[in-house]
Amino acid sequence: MSKWRDIKKRPPADAQPVLITNGVIVTAAKYLIWPNGTVFFSSHCWDGYEWEFVFEDEDITHWMPLPDPPEQVTK
Repeated sequence: MSKWRDIKKRPPADAQPVLITNGVIVTAAKYLIWPNGTVFFSSHCWDGYEWEFVFEDEDITHWMPLPDPPEQVTK
């Protein structure tokens, strides 16, 4: 199982989807670095719901890689 990583000590790779937390909220997001060096996290849902969270880099304290998906998905 993965452990939480301090964002200041080791950030995720650019465009890596990860779990993030600000110490209160935990959500899945993609770590993004714009060409000008701006860093942010973007979280989307594509299941028919329209929502988006954009977290400023300084809001996030820790991250961890997403777990592996299940081997077989049953519907």
